Amino acid sequence: MRGVTSKLEAKGDLAMANVYEKAAKALADNFDSFAKLNNKDVFYKNIAVVFANEPSQSRRMFNYNKSFCGDQPCTLEVPFGNGRFLTIQ
Repeated sequence: MRGVTSKLEAKGDLAMANVYEKAAKALADNFDSFAKLNNKDVFYKNIAVVFANEPSQSRRMFNYNKSFCGDQPCTLEVPFGNGRFLTIQ
């Protein structure tokens, strides 16, 4: 029984990186959905997720908004209709 327990523990530890990756993506997707439902999705281009208790803290970046800011950090984009936007950087 002890041998099985230590093997399961080791197997679980190896899967933790995958668990954090899937959890980060789920959190980012939920935030993006919430922002879109509340018309706030123009205020960001990327969503970064960091878990404070992750042993090797990784910063996962997810891109959601195909912004007109290009490579520059985007502060705010306001759509005016007819394909026109006000971009503030």
